[in-house]
Amino acid sequence: MTLDSPVSSIKGVGSDISSKYKTLHLVSVADLIDHLPSRYEDYSNVLPIADMKPGPVTIKVVIKQAKGRYVRRGLHITEAVASDSTSSVKLIWFNQPYRAGAIKPQTEYFVSGILSSVIVHSLS
Repeated sequence: MTLDSPVSSIKGVGSDISSKYKTLHLVSVADLIDHLPSRYEDYSNVLPIADMKPGPVTIKVVIKQAKGRYVRRGLHITEAVASDSTSSVKLIWFNQPYRAGAIKPQTEYFVSGILSSVIVHSLS
């Protein structure tokens, strides 16, 4: 395989994936190597809950409980209570009804998202 080889010569890249790459003008191995992602999200800055500010955040928490409910026609909300050694926070997912069943209570998770408002409750 050379840099001029078509992307379909890469193991695991069949005709379906190759056609998707073609829509992005990625036809050779060199094109894939030179392709840069359109965005990059950095999840390495893990904050304690007490230090969170509005905007993108990543926290390491233990999720105590999670439950889902339908609030109106077709809108499902999953809510969970997450805590670390500094505080607790309510997590909300929209239109992901499977999320409540996938979360194991008393298990540690890394959670990333956009914090829209700060209402932090102290554990003391």
